[in-house]
Amino acid sequence: AASDVYKRQIQELLLMDCFLTSVSYRDIAAVLICNETLKTLKLGHNEIGDTGVRQLCAALQHPHCKLECLG
Repeated sequence: AASDVYKRQIQELLLMDCFLTSVSYRDIAAVLICNETLKTLKLGHNEIGDTGVRQLCAALQHPHCKLECLG
């Protein structure tokens, strides 16, 4: 199941130039909350949009989010 993927021990996620959509950012936000081992997330050169910003900001404020580097 998709939720099992979120729980894996991912420490770095590089998604530059991936044509991400608002649905993508919803899923990324879920990963930020569910995966406490993720320390680095790179999203450069994607159209994040207002919805994506809101989703990421909410996830970054969650107590389970342990991200150290966002780029």
